[in-house]
Amino acid sequence: MKFISLFFILLFFIPILSAASSSKSGAQFLSLNSTSKAEALSGAVTGKGEEISYLQQNPASVARLKKSETLFSQGFLFEGARVSYLAHGQPFRWGVAHLETLSLNYGKFDRTNEKRETVGTQSPNDLYIGIGWSPNEKILHYENLSLGVSCRYIRSDLSLRQAQTFALNLGAIYKTHWEGVRLGASLNNWGPPLKFERDSPLPRAFRLGTVYETELPLLSSNLSYSLDATMVNNLKPVLSAGVELNLHKILNFQLGYSGEEGQENKLRYGFGLGINSLEVHYAASPFTSLGTRHSVSVKFRFGSDIFGLFSWAVKDKNKSGEEFFLTESQEVFGVPIVNKKVKETVILAKPVPAQNLKVKRQNPELHPIYERACHFMSQRELDKAIKIFRKVYSINKYFLDSAQKLVTCLEGRGVQFYSNRQYELALRDIEEGLSVDPKNPRLKEFLKDIEAMLKTSGMGGE
Repeated sequence: MKFISLFFILLFFIPILSAASSSKSGAQFLSLNSTSKAEALSGAVTGKGEEISYLQQNPASVARLKKSETLFSQGFLFEGARVSYLAHGQPFRWGVAHLETLSLNYGKFDRTNEKRETVGTQSPNDLYIGIGWSPNEKILHYENLSLGVSCRYIRSDLSLRQAQTFALNLGAIYKTHWEGVRLGASLNNWGPPLKFERDSPLPRAFRLGTVYETELPLLSSNLSYSLDATMVNNLKPVLSAGVELNLHKILNFQLGYSGEEGQENKLRYGFGLGINSLEVHYAASPFTSLGTRHSVSVKFRFGSDIFGLFSWAVKDKNKSGEEFFLTESQEVFGVPIVNKKVKETVILAKPVPAQNLKVKRQNPELHPIYERACHFMSQRELDKAIKIFRKVYSINKYFLDSAQKLVTCLEGRGVQFYSNRQYELALRDIEEGLSVDPKNPRLKEFLKDIEAMLKTSGMGGE
């Protein structure tokens, strides 16, 4: 908790401490939206998170990555200028490490002498290279909060003059208790100015954002709304807004609005196509007199099956002929628990079939919703999977496969809570699993272990 408190003190008080800084700044390339998704949403992405496309705006956005992601983006600006961006996020046991680099090339210009005679060409360019870290819930012990920090080396090359500096970036995303609502905050480019003939301050940006995301079960899709307020070098906050529609986790569409003054066209738009391992995205920013600014991004997710969306959970049959689902690693999401009675580490293996559910599938219209939940389950996004499986279960309690997977996800999340010593949350999930499958012997045994730990820790009462 001391670490979290210090982080938020830095995040919110650094802008106050720098309130006397000049409103004029250089290195404006640091304010560009580096990816096509961020551009299509007009930069209203501070609270979105959960993927690498928003790393530039908020270093906490990659904190919940479960698999490695690499993104390359190319932006085509005006008069031949191009911006290139490359980022990689790598999950580890205690968090996610990330690297990023952005390069802005202004094109070739004639170089002239004092007599204004052409003596060659010059190619001004700007560059930054960043490295950072986002701790996961195992360190924070708080599943609803994501934090991130990064440091950037910044260089501006004007051919005749060069300058370089370093900058710090902080970010946080909080998943509120209101369903589907997230809050985000970030501080970008806090560091000393670039030093040419005179100091050129960095565009220090303080961002606050909120996101509301809702499921559209009948379309197997989700819809999100985002709103950001950005204050650069203590100037008047600029509002931006965006809306995003994801269809079947394959197609996505974005529309953004920028409240920045002086822009002829404030609307942005974009769309993307992709499956587990590969996604291609395009965005356009129309400007009446200058033309249209285009950007294209390609994102790779490693360790995913590019052809099968539901290959992680495979059917099998035991000797008695009853159906059950085997997890990928013969564990419940890879998390072992300790049986205190026998002092041995026990791995929770294949889920036990729901003993009290004997009715076959009904309601064919529920299958697209069910398959979407299966996809979230295959990506280890248990919160989203549980949310949808609950809806299916509330509509049809005799949808056998869905009920079984609801129990499996609840058990898996309960094990994660248990391993993080969040026994009350684990108890809640296991009790819910038993309400679906009261005769499940493994959940009953797990419940006893949780209750014993609650009593040992003094949380459970008599």
